[in-house]
Amino acid sequence: MNNHLYWIGIRQSEISMIHDKLAGSVCLFGENDEHHYVYSGERCNQNIKNKDIQNFYKDKLELIMSIDPNCKFIFYNQNKSFDYGRDVINHTICCNEQSLLENLSDKIWVRKMFANLINTIPSLETTFNEISLERLSALFPDYDEFILQKPKSGGGTGTFLCNKKNFDDYKETFANEERILVSPFIANSYSINTTLLIGEQNCLIFPSSIQIIEKNKNNFLYRGADYIAFQNLEESLKNKIYENSKKVARHIQNLGYKGIVGIDFLIQNKENVLFIELNNRFQASSDLLNYALLKHDTSLQELNLLAFQNERLPEYSLDTLLSSYFYYNENENTFDDLKFKYKSIISAKANGVLDELDLLNDGYKIDCQCSARCYGFKVNIKKQICSISPDGKLWTNENIRYVNPALINKYKTNLLSLKVALLNQGVSIDNSINKNLKNAVYRSIDINLDFNGKKVTLNCPYMINFAKISPFYIDNKYCLSYAGIPLFNVTIDELMITENLKTTSGKPISKIIYMSEDRLRIKTMSGCDYKKNHIGCDFCDNPDKCTYFDLNDIYESIKCASNIYKDRLNHFMIGGGTDFRKDYWFIVEHVIKYIHSDNSLPNEITLMVAPFEIYRLKKLKELNLNDLSVNIEIYDDTLAKQIMKGKGIERKEYFNFFEEAKKFWPDFGDLRSMVIVGIDTTDNLIKLVSKLVNMGVQPVLSIFRPLPNTPLENHSMPSNEYLENIYFICDNICKSKNRNYTLGPKCSACRNNVLSI
Repeated sequence: MNNHLYWIGIRQSEISMIHDKLAGSVCLFGENDEHHYVYSGERCNQNIKNKDIQNFYKDKLELIMSIDPNCKFIFYNQNKSFDYGRDVINHTICCNEQSLLENLSDKIWVRKMFANLINTIPSLETTFNEISLERLSALFPDYDEFILQKPKSGGGTGTFLCNKKNFDDYKETFANEERILVSPFIANSYSINTTLLIGEQNCLIFPSSIQIIEKNKNNFLYRGADYIAFQNLEESLKNKIYENSKKVARHIQNLGYKGIVGIDFLIQNKENVLFIELNNRFQASSDLLNYALLKHDTSLQELNLLAFQNERLPEYSLDTLLSSYFYYNENENTFDDLKFKYKSIISAKANGVLDELDLLNDGYKIDCQCSARCYGFKVNIKKQICSISPDGKLWTNENIRYVNPALINKYKTNLLSLKVALLNQGVSIDNSINKNLKNAVYRSIDINLDFNGKKVTLNCPYMINFAKISPFYIDNKYCLSYAGIPLFNVTIDELMITENLKTTSGKPISKIIYMSEDRLRIKTMSGCDYKKNHIGCDFCDNPDKCTYFDLNDIYESIKCASNIYKDRLNHFMIGGGTDFRKDYWFIVEHVIKYIHSDNSLPNEITLMVAPFEIYRLKKLKELNLNDLSVNIEIYDDTLAKQIMKGKGIERKEYFNFFEEAKKFWPDFGDLRSMVIVGIDTTDNLIKLVSKLVNMGVQPVLSIFRPLPNTPLENHSMPSNEYLENIYFICDNICKSKNRNYTLGPKCSACRNNVLSI
């Protein structure tokens, strides 16, 4: 650019890619040096007016003008240039007319302007004293919650959720005569941001991002962006967003606007694109676009300069494969949340994990002074951190989000909440802990603890996305803590059968059997024939190379395991991977006979298998098979066929199979089926659980985990709050049928890795 150009922004991370192309900067957050000025007072919320900060910017701008009479200022938010007097305006470049900026900054004015051009969120301009819940319900009859917005605000600080519980609380928030914008709260939705550059000759439309917007109390606050997740949306939806962006670009170009601008869209019910507002400034995610522009040796700031020089803007094909998350002090009275997250990220980086994560601390230090709800630091990540839920809502990885030390008491007293959080977020483990850990299902470990006098085992992933920065941590004294605060002393299941233990034929015994709590799983093969034939399930990490075990391999493995686990072995499960061999049923029948023939072994046996020939049911019952588990997993036929290519047969075939199987296993719990939580819609999940319960089939809820090296590895897991709600809904479905019915499996010890207590 030039050696007289100064960036006037909020965070120094905004110029992380162009730092050496500027003469200097003035920012609220960052590191002071000879040419870059940073506010030295208490870190505070930049979206709330502060006289001291205003004076800081004014003083530094005047200082720069006195030192460098040829200086030029480029503002992150060009609207702010008019706050500091005529001299600053005369030194400011890339700035539109003040009257145009004021109009485009007014949410009400902008929404009215675009209402006839593109679909916009239905809204009402009014004053607070003119509205009531009754009136809003009449205007928007399909909704019972509403969004109240001030015409001009940033970062979500002027956006509030309103309902019958809190309506009266806003009497002090809004002056009676103040103009406000009211719209319905659309629950099944998420936000998209698109950056535009408007030139005189052409307009550039950059790749869009999914905005990470989180509700804090009744505010909706910006917390980050995910360009990778946007790329995974349906092409038809991305095309709609692009076409609407073009319409907006042409319209504001005709108004005489130049330079950078951002558009916010709301995606309703996965496909309906609704315009929200314009942001006539650089975006909080602009530095992520600069990473992509780096290979073209340019930046948004340089392209913005070209736009004001009336030159044709060069067009680029960009791969913007980054996401970001901004950490704020989310609690009013303590900064423990911010401090803990910072420490956990620093520790993970120091230990050589999370190489895909870049920390931009913007001057944040553990001991620095921060006001309530103030910005701390941000991370840029080379991985997807959010995804769209089956219901069309935004799910952000819980381990990326901020931590809440206020949850400590809940985790100490509420087993469901603790279990859900550990199942979903997993744990980070001290490096010094014995490496002889038993790898449980889905890249996890099993931990044992005394929960208020009750011995429980909880399954915790530790090798999946971002578990290394989970707020749950097991130290070298085997103490489980949350956000650095101790919860429980634990033990971790260790590996008892090592890889050097092999059958006579040389097969590793650990591949044939697996001990989980009091149940020994017996596999007839390692791998899955569905995977081998390229029709495996997208959520499963079974290998596509298969090793098959014969009866002698299995008998030897059972004998070995029974000697090692004799004090805890109570029952068996046969299954794991789908075996297409012709003699599969011969093997199953003989394994059942073998177990029943040995009086030293427990005789309770479960078979887990895909639907099979009806005529075999009678034979299995005659062999005294105790339980049958046939996992339907997903309710929607189309979705099942899409992600379960081999097992995705018509759902009615499963239900027909269950009807026949109930004739042989009539007791609730003896016939069960696993249901995955987090892939199908909530409505479909509830329908499926209801149907299973009404048929007398026990539902087993399994939380979706995005396993590495699977087609769904980048999808986010459900939120903890969602999982708890699903548990209560499905538990009530069971209880409403029969007060003794529970979510499965019927063995309480075997519930360690499912959504059941």
